[in-house]
Amino acid sequence: MTTTKTAPKQTPTRQCHKRTPKLDIPALLDLVSQNGWKNFSCLIDLPIAANTLPLHTCAWLTARMNAACPPDQLAALSPKDRLFDLLLARLEAMEPHKTAFHLLAESVRRTPALAYPFYKAQIEAMRGLLTRAGMPQTTRNSYLLLGVYHYVLLDWTPTTTSSHDKTMAKLDQVLTKTFRLFETELSPPV
Repeated sequence: MTTTKTAPKQTPTRQCHKRTPKLDIPALLDLVSQNGWKNFSCLIDLPIAANTLPLHTCAWLTARMNAACPPDQLAALSPKDRLFDLLLARLEAMEPHKTAFHLLAESVRRTPALAYPFYKAQIEAMRGLLTRAGMPQTTRNSYLLLGVYHYVLLDWTPTTTSSHDKTMAKLDQVLTKTFRLFETELSPPV
């Protein structure tokens, strides 16, 4: 009796990323700004499905955020200040494409099929952000941080000014309150 080995199954996401060429995310976001999400998904001629754009966009935002916040700069800060700097760097990377992100958020609210990939990509981004901030990467902390992020996005998205004063004040206020309520969960390991 002979046994045959079967290759381990790969998830479609992993296969997709292996075959996907490097995408020009800013150009794709400009297309969304100009045409809206519904028209964008019909316009693109790419070897990716339109609903994988969130994964690529989150990776692009994370790279911009990491470049803006070097590890030595973060090391000297408190955990709350590390999260503040990282979240603010993420919002600053999104700033030139604010209209596109607003249109994507509106489409996600109306289209459940888009909601899952966006939600999944954002949870993964929050896990990475917690790791980068040197904080415990638990499911609860990921959801807490995602709640903070979304709460600040509600004020950030509709504004048309490029001033970050209101956003910075809201982010600081929400992080302070979150750290006060969940201090033990968010404390970095000693």
